[in-house]
Amino acid sequence: MRTLHIAVGSLALASMFVPMVAPKGGRLHRSAGWVFAGSMAIVVVTAAILSVTRLIVDRTPGGQASGVFLLYLSVITGSGIYGGLRAVRKKIHPGTSPIDLAIALVQFAGGATVAGYGLWWHQPVFAGLSLIGIVGGIGSVRRWQQPSSDRMQWWFDHMSGMLGGSIAATTAFLVNTTAYTGIWPIAAWLAPTAIGVPGIAMWVRYYERRFRSRTDRDPMSIPVPTAAPYSR
Repeated sequence: MRTLHIAVGSLALASMFVPMVAPKGGRLHRSAGWVFAGSMAIVVVTAAILSVTRLIVDRTPGGQASGVFLLYLSVITGSGIYGGLRAVRKKIHPGTSPIDLAIALVQFAGGATVAGYGLWWHQPVFAGLSLIGIVGGIGSVRRWQQPSSDRMQWWFDHMSGMLGGSIAATTAFLVNTTAYTGIWPIAAWLAPTAIGVPGIAMWVRYYERRFRSRTDRDPMSIPVPTAAPYSR
């Protein structure tokens, strides 16, 4: 199981940059995007199995802490990839069905659990990264209650979900290679999120301005660049 997890995780890490730079909606973007999404789906499942196994087998404080956090990382990664795919395939806001609400609540519960665990065991890294699940879960519930009227919201949800998966893949890679790279472990846990989350916000803001400028020039236009990613 571990070998499969590492192999597929390496494939996800290698393929995640292609959709970022390829023309949005093109064949290369769609093909590489499906490779990344499929790989991350396997990574999420295998990571969850490995995490639960560690929680059962390794009763040491370190083993328990590692199992809890890796299981949490699986939850937020899976919810992000699911939301990104659902958004782009349906071209509607992903928070429109009971399963979306359930995933949002699980995401929030995971963040709250990790926050409590981090505070109880004095793990500031856990407490800090728990905000991803807490804030993301609350935001998803709000959007489920009141879907956005922006017809390009699917685009932003797709970007946020898939780039969030990229952050998770990078974090996992850095954390598991600190012994070989010499990277400070806390930096390995926090740096991808500290850099990636503001990066996602800036990228979303860029496309908001881009779509708005197109609409201002032609109010009747539908600002969908090229073909929709992942469409079939």
